Formats: sequence, structure tokens, C-alpha cells
Amino acid sequence: MVVSSSKERAPTLRRALATVGSTVGLTLTFSDIELSERKESEPQSLASAAGGAPADPGMGAYRARLYLVGPDSPGLVHRVALLLASHALNITSMDTRVYAGNEEELVDVAGESGARSPSMRSASDVFDMSAVVASSAVPDVPRIEEAMAALQKELGVSIELEWIVAASDLKNSAAEA
Repeated sequence: MVVSSSKERAPTLRRALATVGSTVGLTLTFSDIELSERKESEPQSLASAAGGAPADPGMGAYRARLYLVGPDSPGLVHRVALLLASHALNITSMDTRVYAGNEEELVDVAGESGARSPSMRSASDVFDMSAVVASSAVPDVPRIEEAMAALQKELGVSIELEWIVAASDLKNSAAEA
């Protein structure tokens, strides 16, 4: 999530968010994003290239759509979010769904069986995630694609990253930098 504040108010905001996060079991990671004007050599966002409004620099001028589909298991969103964060990509919007598999295969995470609850999983449950990710820095597309391929193989899921700005434009910008 991108949250903006003045530099003076940032420490107070961080403390408040960390306090709230800890009460609900969230671990929060903070990083500063400096807003700057896009260089002429950098690719435009899809909207600005089409004559629309320029990308909001606070949300990142470089955007991609991420799609993940595969067997449901604990920690999928966490693992993907860690990978994205390690490449300076922020999730700006996300939708997840679990499509129920075979009810006869249900096993409670605690090992009990019975009526379906949020903690119950079936080996045939399918997890579906779609997200928009963004970065204010030029993404290193080859490294991101390599990391996504490794995570995809490790988790046994399908992950697609569809750049809103052509990946070839990003690769060219990175080479020029």
C-alpha cells in the first residue's frame, strides 16, 4: 500500500500504523519513495501515452498486472508480496479468491474435519489472485521475470506479469540508465 505524508509527519504516521498493525497481527515494512518528475527518456504510462492523465508518481510510473492461479496453500500472498517488495514493486490493488474444490477432501488446518470454515482447505481448492503493481523506479524486468519463474516453480502455481508499459521499453530504459 502506498501512503503519503510530509517528511515531518512520516515518523508519527509510521508509529501509528505499526501500533495498529501489531494489534491485528500484521508485520509492516516501510520504505521512503521520493517523488520526482519523469525523465524524457523514461517510458510513459499507458494512460499518458494514450493522451490521458499522466501516472500519479506516488503510485509509480511503471505498472504491471499480476495474475496468479494455482492450488491454494497458506502464505501465497505473503510469498508474492515479498518477491515484489524485493524488486521495489508495490501492490496498489489486489483481489483474491479461493474456488472450493472437492468438499469430501476437506481437512481443517488443525486436523479436524466437519463443516467448512475459513481454516479448512481441500487439496483441490484453487487460489486466484489478480493485482496491479507499480514502481517509481525503472524495474529490472529480466531479474523480476527470473524470480517470478523460480517462485512459480517452487509454489506450483501459474504467475503472469503483464507490463502496462511494454517490458521491452523497460529493458531499453534500464540499459540506457
